[in-house]
Amino acid sequence: MARRRDFIRDIDNTKDTLKLVVRIIDLWFVETKDKFEQAEMIIMDENVDKIHVLIRKEELKTWKLTLKENNTYMMHNFKIFNNEGQYKLCLHPYKLIFTGVTIVIEVDLPNIPLKAYEFVNFVDILARTYRRDLLVGVYPITITNTWQGSKLLINESLPEIQQFKERVGVSLPILGF
Repeated sequence: MARRRDFIRDIDNTKDTLKLVVRIIDLWFVETKDKFEQAEMIIMDENVDKIHVLIRKEELKTWKLTLKENNTYMMHNFKIFNNEGQYKLCLHPYKLIFTGVTIVIEVDLPNIPLKAYEFVNFVDILARTYRRDLLVGVYPITITNTWQGSKLLINESLPEIQQFKERVGVSLPILGF
């Protein structure tokens, strides 16, 4: 008999032999403070419930080339931890961490949407009762520096900047671009 699948909303800390059918809606790689790389992702099930998932350095080699954003998977066996910290990526009270026995199988599941938006109710904004520790939505454009990920061009001859200088009649280098 095939094992019943679990839903993200039913995850608690009572069992770690979950069988989830999900879409990876966001996937990124970060360098930890001890200089190791780990993957983080947000997965979503067909009920549009989401949870934060970590893949630490020990398991990352196994999954880095396999997992793709927007693809759907059946996933088994995780460690479950409380979703604590200064900022949360999902409202779910727990987060999942891949272990050496986590199983992931790519499956075609078109019934799980690519994206699902959760807008804060305007009344909650006015009353200031929304979650301020939840990182969701669009953030302002900023300039950041990422180790091995950013490129800084100083006084580089870029056609777009040169065209702009010609349009405004500036012949000296413009600082601050």
